[in-house]
Amino acid sequence: MKRPQKYITGSEYWSSPKASQNAKEDYLNLAVRHHYYEPIIEKLKKLYEPNDTFTLHELGCGWGTNLEAIKNHFPNAQCSANDIWKDAIEYVRVHRPYVEIVEMDTFQFIDSKVSEGRLFDVIITNAHLIHINDERLKGLCNLHRICRQAILQENIVDLNDMVTGMKFEVTKISNVPDSDYQYYFQKSDV
Repeated sequence: MKRPQKYITGSEYWSSPKASQNAKEDYLNLAVRHHYYEPIIEKLKKLYEPNDTFTLHELGCGWGTNLEAIKNHFPNAQCSANDIWKDAIEYVRVHRPYVEIVEMDTFQFIDSKVSEGRLFDVIITNAHLIHINDERLKGLCNLHRICRQAILQENIVDLNDMVTGMKFEVTKISNVPDSDYQYYFQKSDV
């Protein structure tokens, strides 16, 4: 697995004293964040009409800004998310009541949904998996068991080797920090 930067854990990242890394104002500003969510919305527009109803889950949602932008474009989307960052989770619960959020590690979440037999229409990520070590990323082999499609916007080359049971394509390569590659996966039976 090739990463563009030194691997850091999620806890290291979110406890960083650098304001530019975890400044809440920047993460909440849709105008600042548009480079991150626009490619996801662009792909969703190829899959769904604006008034379609579908289930969408974001792995590692942070402050929920991507979900806000998605909900603005797809008002009938049923949004859920998971994260381990307590401040962001509480913010999402208060300010994004349309998001069903759980405090749970991504791979615990995947495992729990596999056990439940839960199937989402779409799973998304944006610069989340770069904070998870390569050994744990092997858990992506179960992604096909909880979603029909996945849009993984991550700067991890060869991420497709981790996701099994789904057709794969690179849909976008941009210059957005931490999420240069947009991978799209679709179950073969969809």
